Amino acid sequence: MNAAQPGETRRSFLVQLAGITLGTFLLPFPRSAETKQVADWCSTDLQMPQLLELVGTPTWLLCKGEEDGDGDYPGLLFFVSGQGAQFIYAREAGRDSDDYRELRRFYESTLNPGCPQIDPHTIFPIRRTPEELACIRNRMLHQDSWDPIFAYANYLKSQGDELGDYIEADALTLSMSGDDPRWDEMCQREFTMRDRMHRRLLEPLGALGIWPTVGTMFAPTMWLNFGIVETAVVNVHGILPDRIDWLFQAAPGLSELTIDFDDWDLPAIISRPQMSQIVELTFGHGLDRHVTAADMAAISQSKTLGRLRSLNLSFNKIEAGLDSLSDSALLGQLEVLNLQSCAIPPEAQSKFFASRRTGKLTSLNMKGNGVTAEALEQFPPGDWSSLATLELGDSEFGLAGLQHVLATDLEALTALELDQCKLDDAAFQLLADWPGLAQLERLNVSNNPITDEGLGALAKSGKLANLQTLNISHLPCSGDAIASLLELEELQDLSELTCFTCYGAKIDSDSAARIARSAALKNLETFTIGDVEEPGKQMLIDEFDDRISFVT
Repeated sequence: MNAAQPGETRRSFLVQLAGITLGTFLLPFPRSAETKQVADWCSTDLQMPQLLELVGTPTWLLCKGEEDGDGDYPGLLFFVSGQGAQFIYAREAGRDSDDYRELRRFYESTLNPGCPQIDPHTIFPIRRTPEELACIRNRMLHQDSWDPIFAYANYLKSQGDELGDYIEADALTLSMSGDDPRWDEMCQREFTMRDRMHRRLLEPLGALGIWPTVGTMFAPTMWLNFGIVETAVVNVHGILPDRIDWLFQAAPGLSELTIDFDDWDLPAIISRPQMSQIVELTFGHGLDRHVTAADMAAISQSKTLGRLRSLNLSFNKIEAGLDSLSDSALLGQLEVLNLQSCAIPPEAQSKFFASRRTGKLTSLNMKGNGVTAEALEQFPPGDWSSLATLELGDSEFGLAGLQHVLATDLEALTALELDQCKLDDAAFQLLADWPGLAQLERLNVSNNPITDEGLGALAKSGKLANLQTLNISHLPCSGDAIASLLELEELQDLSELTCFTCYGAKIDSDSAARIARSAALKNLETFTIGDVEEPGKQMLIDEFDDRISFVT
């Protein structure tokens, strides 16, 4: 990313991100007598409210200066409700500047908004009876059954705890038919008790400094499930590993954990015995922090992750650290593995594909690693018998690599992501001839250098009847070829369609009219399309109404 650095006479910030100008705006820092504000350097005719309704937590990015040797400038990308994407960055590359300290303070102020200020010593230690802990463990082991939920509710009710009444009402409203005479009563009880019970259950975590939010909105159901805290995001210092006992006292049913704070000591965290109950583990990434090769060795060799089934390492620069996982028994127990944008070199890719420990994987995300055709030579001999979702986007393998993928036994595959993989017309013909195409429910072939011939091969395959989600964005094809595909009767089960045009191109009005008339698209729930000529655009709006959105 290239960003112009503000000079002495230019007192505003202008940023180009992925070719899109995000805007010129004030930094949202409150005034401070102690610290010089970057907002002081911005144009006085620009306005941004200091109280922001954020959508999601800001993301750290590095901006490269225009001149060689300028270094990388730290910045934050965030989304403001009603104002869209905003980007702010420091004027210096170092981490000791006032700019960076202000960015850091702003970032930390956005974490866990609304978290109650409670002295944890007034809450901890939390003591639960062996019977209650047994109920929670039973629920953890039998996620697909209602019985453990009602058993836990009944136990709490027997102890005179109104939480049992809430859990019972919550479960009954979802498990019983709306025709049941008790349904209205249970709905009213659940609604009346909901906020109070949610805050009671999450208050101990709030005392530790973490709180479930989406942007600035309290979102308790992200962590809670029928009165049990099953998920937590630890994004502040001081909890792991030092207060891990308190974390699991507050959430004895915790099974999904995200670790996302700076200066972590992952080997120390992973070694704690409480980690033995974690089923899904996600590692965040920061400006100067990511999972290292040493961390990967600790994770892969851990004796405490025996229940782990899902591991998310996305956007961590693990690089050749993947070798530790490829050699480990841990890989053999994983069902979900996310390695998106992990800077994995070709040699480590090859070793991973050759590991033969992948038989339980149902989902593998290797997007953004530039997977090579040479690495995929190791793919066909592997055990991919359980694999339902394979994501290989943003890679270099082209036709040669696709040949290896399609030569593999992928009997369980239902979702295939091949966006931006340098697939040409010959590759699309190979995909069209592949028997496995008929079993796919989700297909993404966007951003590939094909012509109408390649898209036509897909249309003539006769193997698209099971598709529910299709992405054919940014293909250099004509509107006629796109319309011919979308008129196919076999696409009648399609519920989500993404069809951006190439940059600067428009779908012609006649093709848009054909798409609007297509009987195959009547069941679409979400339709995202690129720029369309009039009056075809209006015909699409008339046909799909609020189900369609246009992206230019």
